[in-house]
Amino acid sequence: MKYRASTTNITSEMTTVFTNITTRYTGNLYTTFPEYLAGDFLFKYVSPFVLFVGVLLNCLCFLVLTCTNMRKTSSSVYLSALAVCDTFNLLVTLTNHWLIRQFQFYYRDTDEIICRLSRFLAYFLAHICAWLLAAVTFERMFTVLLPIHAREWCTVRRAGINITIITIVLLGINLNLLWIQGSGEVTWEGKLYTVVCYVYNHDKYRHWRIHIWVWIDLVLASILPFVLIVIGNVIIITRLVMSRRERVATMNVRTGIQAGHYDRSRSLTVMLIVVSLAFIFLTLPVTIYYILDEKYNSSDKHVSNQILANMNLLRAVATELYFINCGINFILYCATGRRFRTKMKTLFCGRCYKTPITARYQTATTCTSSTTNV
Repeated sequence: MKYRASTTNITSEMTTVFTNITTRYTGNLYTTFPEYLAGDFLFKYVSPFVLFVGVLLNCLCFLVLTCTNMRKTSSSVYLSALAVCDTFNLLVTLTNHWLIRQFQFYYRDTDEIICRLSRFLAYFLAHICAWLLAAVTFERMFTVLLPIHAREWCTVRRAGINITIITIVLLGINLNLLWIQGSGEVTWEGKLYTVVCYVYNHDKYRHWRIHIWVWIDLVLASILPFVLIVIGNVIIITRLVMSRRERVATMNVRTGIQAGHYDRSRSLTVMLIVVSLAFIFLTLPVTIYYILDEKYNSSDKHVSNQILANMNLLRAVATELYFINCGINFILYCATGRRFRTKMKTLFCGRCYKTPITARYQTATTCTSSTTNV
């Protein structure tokens, strides 16, 4: 283990100390491998593009959701909060990756408070983004299964309460990071070293931070939200398909109101499928990286240069895909949400667009319309 140069060279809040553990066997020879160079290229030149576009799209998304009458719907409250958290996630974590790889600048090393706060936020923001998406999915599921009670439960006020509860719980889980990370003295191979902005600042935190917290983080940021989102979407889609069949079987003529309900259901189904697939495929590589990273961290065997280079490439790809997920929601809403597109045009073009005849029959005061027209 080297001094400050190696102990602070951890550029991802989704990894542990893989680089520092394995470089004692191999030096830096793996940095010349094509796989490593490809990963380095992604960090240097793709990251700023993802950062700029993602922040811009999230800002546009927030404006549409809060500066139009969509702000009166409960689902828009969740999605507005998601846009804010995604933006901060990009600014706090992806910026760190880019600055380190492109300029070798460790902004976290400049101040102990900045170090601890930024590391804490990197985990907290990753967790809350996933759980906000899970929350809005379950709200829609509740609306489909219990439409009679949905009007009472799916309100802007309750959405705010739910977001507050999620925030408090996740803050409590992540608070330990504020004191176990940072600068301090740690023992490595029988020798005491001074570390700056490290993943743990005392030997007593090493096992927790490297071998336990990594799995807690994985469950909170990926596995559990993913399972809940999939379950919720399957239930919603199944219910909508059954409702459509019932309508087709009992009606020969579709009225304007019925056509409107059908169109909204179809739009919701498409949106749920697209959002779910985006979340699954864009965050799955991070989950795979987590597992492989822990595997090599837990092994005392020699790790080859090729494995190190491959891990760097996987880390780069997983990181970029993860942060693309943080900035792609605006595109998904525009592609699958007709009401969102209409409100966006009205907001930015300064004129009112004619709505379809079936839309005139929508009852905007109901929770169903508020959660299926995003």
